[in-house]
Amino acid sequence: MNEQPAAPQPSAAPADAGGRARAVVADAALPRVLAREYVAWTLSRPAWITLWVVAGVLAAAAVVLTIATGDPFALVLVAVWLVLLGVIAAVVYAMTRSSAARAFAPGSPFGAGFDGATLSLTSAVGRSELDLSVVRRVDTSAHAVFLRLSTARGAVAILPREAFAPVELERLRTAVSRG
Repeated sequence: MNEQPAAPQPSAAPADAGGRARAVVADAALPRVLAREYVAWTLSRPAWITLWVVAGVLAAAAVVLTIATGDPFALVLVAVWLVLLGVIAAVVYAMTRSSAARAFAPGSPFGAGFDGATLSLTSAVGRSELDLSVVRRVDTSAHAVFLRLSTARGAVAILPREAFAPVELERLRTAVSRG
């Protein structure tokens, strides 16, 4: 039986009356969870779906070609393609986990606040403020919030979902979708 690692169980203070973000303390599992959810989110983006479709078409063509010619070279090429996709996913996971481990070290507090125009972030690496105008899109998974930024092609800020009070996360989504 293949068991998934337990989701992080951060200690969180309740949101204040204004729906402000909670102050949360990271645990050791958080970097793994954020990396796993980021890779799953990334692999479900249109560009990756296109790569999976291409891989499927190539695999089908390789099977037909191998049956027709008796030469397994096409199957070897498809296998290399699939291994390459797997290696890319593994590298993305490792890089994301490393970055998350620095930002969300076990025992370190983290949080997020949103005042309608600015997103304030606090983690083990410090505090920063992000103007809402640079956030193009907000996506979420079970334990992560993905902020797609317009500052660089493909830049994504990955934050623990527990850093946001539910009301505040919805306010952020609404503000970004209107922007």
